[in-house]
Amino acid sequence: MSSRSKRQRQRHRAQVRQRSLQARANQAARPNPTVRSYDEQTLNGLTTTQLRNVAQGLSRDFERAQNVAREQTLQKFYNVPKVTVTKRDRMYADRPAVTDQQIASAPSKRRKLLRQQQKRHNAAVDKIQRAQNYESQRIDRTVKMQRYMENHGLDVAESGLSESVLQGSTLNNSILRSKNVLKDRNFVSKMSRGELIREMLDVAEKVGKPAKRERRKKKEYRNVGKKKGWESLNSREKDDFIIYRKLRGAFGSKLANSYQKLTKAQKYLLHNITNFDRFIQMVIHSPDKILKRKSKKPTFVFANDSKIDKKNAEQQIIDFMNMVRKYD
Repeated sequence: MSSRSKRQRQRHRAQVRQRSLQARANQAARPNPTVRSYDEQTLNGLTTTQLRNVAQGLSRDFERAQNVAREQTLQKFYNVPKVTVTKRDRMYADRPAVTDQQIASAPSKRRKLLRQQQKRHNAAVDKIQRAQNYESQRIDRTVKMQRYMENHGLDVAESGLSESVLQGSTLNNSILRSKNVLKDRNFVSKMSRGELIREMLDVAEKVGKPAKRERRKKKEYRNVGKKKGWESLNSREKDDFIIYRKLRGAFGSKLANSYQKLTKAQKYLLHNITNFDRFIQMVIHSPDKILKRKSKKPTFVFANDSKIDKKNAEQQIIDFMNMVRKYD
């Protein structure tokens, strides 16, 4: 019985092996293969004709990504947050203010209600004042105009910083600045396999194609010098990590975790159509020991010791994040 089951297992393994070989042969014969993972090992397994055909597909994906990024630059740029005042906010603000003296003199059963009314009234008045202040500071400008000013250093006078800050996500700026070289078939045909694979991997990362993680290798001389920790993250993950560390160091983990809970679309809007990045640069600095390279960890603190300035800056960051949550 055992020998029969053993023969069945061997027969089954041989069938699976034969099917796998046939599947690989069919994949190799296809002019336009299905690529499930855009990594060097997978692309090296394709023929030159298949590589060039896959490159044409990547060029179309990159062209779509560029069109989306260009459409975003025509949107309105928000140098300050947009705070929407609701009817409820106006209702609470119009009610008479509740003083601490009224709460102290009221019966014990009524104090809780008065405190709630005082809190809601103060919050509504503060929100309306912030909305009015933001509206007076608002600049009528598109994202494209803002990027032009940043690229030519024309925003230095507005920001008060010593140099221009190029805002927008690293990935989005890279897509806008890059040329779609894979679209030119003649140029692609003249590229070597190594050059073509490197260009395809770069484009695949920009358009968000899937790529399997590099397996952990045994420590050898040739891979000792590879970056580890936060420095090994890709550009999008690194941007998120640095902003998280900045918010956590300057304002605490609650605000930093609130940023991390934003969706990808909300973070995209936050970095590309608002003044969030430059505002972060203005109010959060690195300590001297970081600037002098005495510490390798990215550590950040608030720009000054004023508690009022810190509270106002934290509120503006919260308003920016609330704005992109409600953005349509």
